[in-house]
Amino acid sequence: MSMTPPWYEVDLRERLRRDGSGWAAELPEFAWLAGPGSPLLVLDDGQPVPEYRHEGSRLWFRSRNDGDLPALGQTVTASLPSHASAIPGQTYLLLGELDGVFTQHGWIWTITPAALRQIHRMPWTVEDSPLVLLEDGSPLALVRHDTGELERRPGWYHGKDGRLFFRTRDDSDPNRNGRRYSLAVNTLEGWTLPVLQWPAWGQFRRLPDGQELPAYASLGLTNKCNLRCGICGSQHHLDQMKLPRSFTDIGEIRAIAATTFPFLREVELNSYGEPVLHPDFPEILDLIHHHHCLIKLQTNATLLRPAIIDRLVRQSGFIVLSIDAIGPLFEIVRKPGKWADVEDGVTALLRRRDPARLRIALYPTVTRRTLPAMLEILEWAHGLGIEFVHYHLYEPIENGEEEEPTAHDLAAQETRLRQWLRDHPDAPDVQIGMTWLKLDVMNAVPDVYKKSSPRPHPSHPLPKADPAAHADHLCQAPWQQLDFGLNGEVHVCCRSQTSPLGRADSIEAFCATWFGQTMQDLRQSLLRRTSTANVLPECAVCVESFTGQPPRTTIALPKGSITLRRPFLADGGHCVLVNLPGQSPPWGDTCESPDWSRWTLYEDERPLGPAHSQHVEIRSDGGGRYSHWQTKVYFSSSDNSSPNTNRRLYSLCPPKAKGVVARLLRWWQRRTG
Repeated sequence: MSMTPPWYEVDLRERLRRDGSGWAAELPEFAWLAGPGSPLLVLDDGQPVPEYRHEGSRLWFRSRNDGDLPALGQTVTASLPSHASAIPGQTYLLLGELDGVFTQHGWIWTITPAALRQIHRMPWTVEDSPLVLLEDGSPLALVRHDTGELERRPGWYHGKDGRLFFRTRDDSDPNRNGRRYSLAVNTLEGWTLPVLQWPAWGQFRRLPDGQELPAYASLGLTNKCNLRCGICGSQHHLDQMKLPRSFTDIGEIRAIAATTFPFLREVELNSYGEPVLHPDFPEILDLIHHHHCLIKLQTNATLLRPAIIDRLVRQSGFIVLSIDAIGPLFEIVRKPGKWADVEDGVTALLRRRDPARLRIALYPTVTRRTLPAMLEILEWAHGLGIEFVHYHLYEPIENGEEEEPTAHDLAAQETRLRQWLRDHPDAPDVQIGMTWLKLDVMNAVPDVYKKSSPRPHPSHPLPKADPAAHADHLCQAPWQQLDFGLNGEVHVCCRSQTSPLGRADSIEAFCATWFGQTMQDLRQSLLRRTSTANVLPECAVCVESFTGQPPRTTIALPKGSITLRRPFLADGGHCVLVNLPGQSPPWGDTCESPDWSRWTLYEDERPLGPAHSQHVEIRSDGGGRYSHWQTKVYFSSSDNSSPNTNRRLYSLCPPKAKGVVARLLRWWQRRTG
């Protein structure tokens, strides 16, 4: 039988092992597609096998003659279908055109699941489908976070619960615009799941098991400011240290935008200086708008010129105005600002913005000097239609020139504000410090805003009892955000600027940083259930400051312990498999000695068990059962969650040895260092 050369092929002969009436093999780590409709082609000496199953990275099949394949010397391969139907010059395998009638929901179009199943049997979901939607042969971009993002993303698509939702590139009617809409499969790296898409780069990358993409980024633009405020010590500190003012290079920003903006929900422009001062600020706003990201901007509002306002009113998101008082008092506390310029700029911005897309908040800092003006600035905000006023309570800082208000004086002002709010039910929402005086406007914001900001969990440590806390993470920052310094380096947050983690100005640099070992160790150290020491010194200080927890220490694992590294290979049911490193302990269980191994498997700081469990029990019952078998470890988690995604630390620890075993252990430890 002659066949067209396959798109990708792997030789299985070195991967085979007997499994019941058939053969099993672990497919390569590039995560082949599995599930109903998997197009994998398994050949035994060039002929299709009579039966096969493909689950995760595991393949099971029956050979054509049920013989001993290694002994017979037969060639066994697994391959993708012929690339004869691949789109020229692209890494897609064309499956077919969508011929059904598209149904409209606002700007969004959909097609029935039945029409999709005629082309491909796999259920259409973002999490496990490799399908790509093409418009006239060119791929649309994938929305990964939620279908609500389609409301602001023309030319993007989303799949959920067997249905396909999309918007055409120009929001035209796909039933009438004469374009062809097709389904295809990305084949780069051998049928991998194209979760990371960079339309600007024309590249795809696979998302490692259990990993999530950041949804937020804070982009530092400058340490220069046009004001010298008494509440802020940063500019005084830079002056005293004679440190130069600088701006982030626009070339670096363009590279960061091309790499990260396609999958970000929100980009925050919040610097140690005034971000609007950046000489390329209009272009930066254009980049955010081009990628349909929400914006979060904190500004002192002194530079709201018409050209800046023109671009701001095109954005969706949140603008925070740092204005502490109005009139002459503003010019006293925000030197050398001019109140007339601020009021004109803010008024023009409020008049031209669309409140359904762009929300405006006021962030006054309350000092002894500005305390009497709290009601006055609220009335001013109400008159302009500002949605939210958040009073920040000043705390003395290094190089600061203001004084904090007394509790007695602050309580009197709070009473005045509460009375005024009762008389003005249409007033903005108001918060003093952490206390809400009114909250209804922000709860009624459109979906495009409410789904993306404020963030589900703050990017700082919280005790578990806090309603905003994440159930498993002390601090959510390393799971949800990127923080870019002025030189383009990535930090975990604004409090760790002295500990760069890498860069994200190319796809390779981003993957090395976000999925790298340092970031993995950092996330591991910020899990609530572990006692792993904090990787960054700033994290240790921050955790203690926000939660009251003392600095964490590592668990005392014995010398010679082996940390099991992800990804773990699926072995059926609750069981996963990991191959131990080259210098692995030589005394795992064997058929002749099924209870030989004395090594203990730990999940975080707790030992798992029972040890020496049969593989069928690990698969069916799980519950922490494991087996150190020869140079492999078969195991399950304590609660049957996926060890690939539960972010727990798994360590294989040597026994407290005596006699011959102790001598063998010392010999092995000398070999492995």
